[in-house]
Amino acid sequence: MEKVVATWGKVDILINNATKMTYKPITELNEEEWNEVMNINVRSAFLFCKYCIPHMIAGAIINTGSVHVHQTTKNVAPYATSKGAIEAFSRAISLDYPAEKLRINCVAPGAIDTPMLWDNPNVKDGTEKIEGTVGTPEDIANVICFLASAEAKFINGTTVVADGRRLAQL
Repeated sequence: MEKVVATWGKVDILINNATKMTYKPITELNEEEWNEVMNINVRSAFLFCKYCIPHMIAGAIINTGSVHVHQTTKNVAPYATSKGAIEAFSRAISLDYPAEKLRINCVAPGAIDTPMLWDNPNVKDGTEKIEGTVGTPEDIANVICFLASAEAKFINGTTVVADGRRLAQL
């Protein structure tokens, strides 16, 4: 943060997009694995917000959630839980700052063509069916750019689901 503020004087946009998944039943998951998912998916967003917000004169924060908050599959409880926390965190902190200063939202992607999708054992064994449109990272980047733009000035404290109709099909 010191280098960013020294270089630019402020922060305009923060995007929290760190993600980690595990693929084990909760009874086989050790505490370190649970904590690692929570630290990467939730704690990192907390810390970035904590240290960026004081340097934001006016701007937007976009946190990455997941459709797994609304409909999930087996053996991904820490991931689904952490992304539910990100949605709640986004809504809650949006109330802490005037909308004129900060807009804080969450984007919940569906199936996106990344190694994380295709390496998922639930996808590989057919437990999690990938039907319909698979998005690209650019599709989600476009939603994030929109949420960060002035055109989205009325969107605050919510989650935008960008899933190619995935939840509608589940």
